[in-house]
Amino acid sequence: RVLVLYRGHTHPQYAHHPDFPGGEVERGESFAEAISREIQEETGLMIDSGLINEAHVIEIDDGLTHVVCKTSINTSKPAINLSWEHEGFEWLTLDQLKTMDRPNGADDYYLNVLEYISQY
Repeated sequence: RVLVLYRGHTHPQYAHHPDFPGGEVERGESFAEAISREIQEETGLMIDSGLINEAHVIEIDDGLTHVVCKTSINTSKPAINLSWEHEGFEWLTLDQLKTMDRPNGADDYYLNVLEYISQY
């Protein structure tokens, strides 16, 4: 299953849109360390950065790079503690995710992750 978050009304962009855990790499961090930190900040889940595999790199026109990674957790019923950025979440199968409506004007990051996931 894939964890899908829903942005809250307090999110600075794309309020109420579906989202995936993510964010920016801080100075001195590896991609895996940044992803582990962002997952913990946004969901409360502790992910060992050594278990994060770089899966797909997307160069964005405005100088940004989206790195889509995958990992797993060692429990079937994880406790999710959302940050201020998000108002809800759900675990979806790949088939559910592929058929989910895409909001108008969706975030490029969200669309890039969906495109990558759709390959499976």
